[in-house]
Amino acid sequence: MTAQESSRGLSGPAGVTCAACILTLILAAPVLVAPSSRLFGNEIVGRHHDPYTVIVQLEGSAPPGIYAQPATDYPGRLLAALLGDGVAAYNLLVLVTFPLTALFTFLLARHLGARLPGAWVAAFLYAFAPFHLAHAAYHPHIAQTQWLPLYLLVLWRSLERPSVGRLALLVSTAAVLALSNFYGALLAAVVTPCALAAWWLWAPRDPGRGRNLVVSSAALLASAGVGAAYLAGRAPAVLSRPGSLAFPREDLFHYSARWFSYLLPSVEHPLLGGWASAIWAQGRLADGVVEQQLTLGWAPLALAAAALWHWTRSRQRDWAVPALAAIALVCFLFSLGPEWRLGSWTLPRPTAALYALLPMFRAHARFGLMVILAVAILAGLGTDRLLGAGGRRRRLAALLLVVAAVELAPVPPWRWRHVLPTAAHRWLQEQPPAIRALDCVPASDPIHARLPRLLGRPLGLLRPNEDCAAPDFPGRLAAEDFDHVLVRRTGPLGAWLSDRDPPEGLRQVERFDDSLVFAVEAPPAPLTVLVGPGFHWREFKGEQTYRWMSAEGQLWLENRTGEGLWATLELELTAFGDPRRIELALANRPVGGLVVGPDLVAHAVGPLWLASGRQVLRLRSSEPPTVADDLLDNGDTRPLSIALWDWGLRAASE
Repeated sequence: MTAQESSRGLSGPAGVTCAACILTLILAAPVLVAPSSRLFGNEIVGRHHDPYTVIVQLEGSAPPGIYAQPATDYPGRLLAALLGDGVAAYNLLVLVTFPLTALFTFLLARHLGARLPGAWVAAFLYAFAPFHLAHAAYHPHIAQTQWLPLYLLVLWRSLERPSVGRLALLVSTAAVLALSNFYGALLAAVVTPCALAAWWLWAPRDPGRGRNLVVSSAALLASAGVGAAYLAGRAPAVLSRPGSLAFPREDLFHYSARWFSYLLPSVEHPLLGGWASAIWAQGRLADGVVEQQLTLGWAPLALAAAALWHWTRSRQRDWAVPALAAIALVCFLFSLGPEWRLGSWTLPRPTAALYALLPMFRAHARFGLMVILAVAILAGLGTDRLLGAGGRRRRLAALLLVVAAVELAPVPPWRWRHVLPTAAHRWLQEQPPAIRALDCVPASDPIHARLPRLLGRPLGLLRPNEDCAAPDFPGRLAAEDFDHVLVRRTGPLGAWLSDRDPPEGLRQVERFDDSLVFAVEAPPAPLTVLVGPGFHWREFKGEQTYRWMSAEGQLWLENRTGEGLWATLELELTAFGDPRRIELALANRPVGGLVVGPDLVAHAVGPLWLASGRQVLRLRSSEPPTVADDLLDNGDTRPLSIALWDWGLRAASE
């Protein structure tokens, strides 16, 4: 092998793959240190349940039928079985996409006429695009970006010279793209006709091109038929009742791209990220920011424009330039929202028709993935044209590449977060198994429901309507054999507990920047009260806390003594607005009533006969509740009757 051949080998596919692997290892270095307790990526919109749901699926049984994405899920499950760890398998499933994406983009760019420098530029612009990095932190299925350039490469090679082997590879690649994630199938359905039409319009008019188009199209139609049959057996509702899986049409405005999404810097940009975040916050798109990370970069756009300019001026025109530009334009239009509003005029966009046909898709911003790929390859072709011209154009190419690095380089490089949400959870993981803790978050939230699995030990979570600031909360914890409580410092409860002494019966044992840990020292309470349906969330006012009731609410009185007894319930109540009468019924039997005024007063109810176990005490306002906004003009649309502050339930003899 000559020195020139060796150099070309190092700068070819193997070199691109090695360089992408090195950059990926740098980005994921903290994850590699602890692959079982850390996840790749920054949480730019907070903690969402998607990664943790996928981790549990990788470790457990097959995902539910209509949600299975086999080309990603099943390799992930195999990795989890081999590694014995769902978190490590999740990380590997995401990290491998970066070098594979760089490799397949390099090969596609070379096939479309890019020289080595341009192919390298295309590979890294697409593989490490902000869109890919953002979704790698949240959506491992969408992060499988490697299949799109591979599919286009195989498709165009099959069109040029179809053979049995190439057609089989085309069908297989189309299947992998469609089965890697739901939106991959949607992208394939839209991009394929565009790619076929672009090849027919601009590719060299070789003999037999019509036959090649028919043969390749037939193979794709056959694979689409197999895909439809797969859906009919796996998830028949997708074909027979698509409306049953529909998202609200309003979601399209939230999860579709804005035209300026492609021009704004990433929210992770070290210099301009804060400015971009402020723009999205002003547009009330904080939850949809991940979908808007479609940054193309001004320098890559300038390089792509150079490729287009050269194409218009050249006698030997490269068909890939107009083909990529046309596909990018189509996918750009599909990525936008369903309507274009201009004054009193409302014009539909392609997304509106797509939603009418496939209402189970809402994140149409993901069509921007194809826009990013097309612009990346065009930028590579533009780089080649400027470098080949020499002189000032070569210096211009170098300058634009430096600017592109400033715009898009993943800096700072280390991207990770702990798989557990707070330092308190990590503290708990290191404690003896005998410690039994409760986390003050609702079990109904899918993010929290996975925590015991990720901790590798039992962890209590709040039941519906339960909260950690209730007056008898410490005694109830002790009665249920909990000895520690974890509280996140974000939110009203954490702020309230951080600024005051712990409630009686709790002792603070750890104080972290993001969380608090309390030891339960209260004796087990034989009689406790649990707030039931009809009460709103807990609110805080100085040292005191309260919960508003609507027209009717329930209090669940729990007798843990094992035998019936007489008990007295003391309730501190205030009325919202005018005084009102509250009727009481225990186990559906009337037990009197209370007149509640606007001043805080303690009311005694009982004695009440409480059988062993739980009894339901119903409170009903005789007067209709008042909408808060009607009285206070504060925008609060809740109908309110009374506020429940403190309470106590004790045996009548006490």
